[in-house]
Amino acid sequence: MPIFISPKKFVKNRIWGTRDDSAFCRAFNLYTAKNKSWKITVSFDDGFYRVTDTEGYEIAVLHRDRLPLYKRGIRHRAKSLLRDYMIDPSMIEAGDVVIDCGANIGEIGVGLMLEGITARYIAFEPGLEEFRACQTNNPASECLNLGLWNEDGTLTFYNKSDTADSSLIEISDYDSVTTVTTTALDRFCADHGIDTIKVLKLEAEGAEPEILQGAERMIARTRFIAVDCGFERGVAQTSTLPQVANYLIKRDFELKSLRKDRLTALFENTALSR
Repeated sequence: MPIFISPKKFVKNRIWGTRDDSAFCRAFNLYTAKNKSWKITVSFDDGFYRVTDTEGYEIAVLHRDRLPLYKRGIRHRAKSLLRDYMIDPSMIEAGDVVIDCGANIGEIGVGLMLEGITARYIAFEPGLEEFRACQTNNPASECLNLGLWNEDGTLTFYNKSDTADSSLIEISDYDSVTTVTTTALDRFCADHGIDTIKVLKLEAEGAEPEILQGAERMIARTRFIAVDCGFERGVAQTSTLPQVANYLIKRDFELKSLRKDRLTALFENTALSR
């Protein structure tokens, strides 16, 4: 019995199956022009899909499979990501330090910019192509092609870029491996004159405990820590929520909010909130 595929799904499959990037962009833009629910157009340049929405905002994206995230516009996507991490823009004032660990293409920085927040945004991204996109999307910010860890050194980096699941801890279905330079957050902040952090966002694909161990001094000077504790650690794909929560609660942090859908947690330093 033949499998029925709707005309709309057939067209989408044909578009996403187009190998040539320029041809894909032309087909994609023809499709979105006829489907008003899509609020973006796309071009391909310098290894990036350059997304432009109907409000005139732009962002560089690495993988075409992630374009649907921007279907309703770049601002909508950025707001959604800030909500996922429970980062309320009202938490942050001009000049506050926001550190984004596992920044990927820097969408948190884009979101803060679109909210009109002039924070000192510092992005750590060990993946080289993601780092390039992060720089492109946050040209006025500090973007570093480094991995955060519990010490300075070099480590193997397991790449799974297309689904944003690359990790410093070995996973079972990585695409390739590279060697990356790592640093401890305490060392980085001491070297760069950073005394306090307003928001530390951690998305390290399971390496969150090690990063916190390397931030023992700065944790006491951080007001909010937003962590993705999803089931992403190692081959066993375990959650880091127990280790992260126990570590932070012992250091005067309180769990303020938890999102079960993505398993993200927001902690607040009670010693700084009094």
